[in-house]
Amino acid sequence: MDYLKAGHDFSVINQRSQAYVVEACRPWNLSYSEHVTLLSLYSHDGCRQNELCQVMQADKAWWPGI
Repeated sequence: MDYLKAGHDFSVINQRSQAYVVEACRPWNLSYSEHVTLLSLYSHDGCRQNELCQVMQADKAWWPGI
């Protein structure tokens, strides 16, 4: 198996799916990261910030103003 080709193909799929989400969220002025955050909040209703950071594998410093 050509792992470099497979990696490239997955990268293209990821970029195109992000572009699709950004375009679909344009009416609400949402970025891709805001979309991911809202989906995480929806699926983990009532969770705390630390728990959300663990779910999203993000650092608390990722959110500006917190």
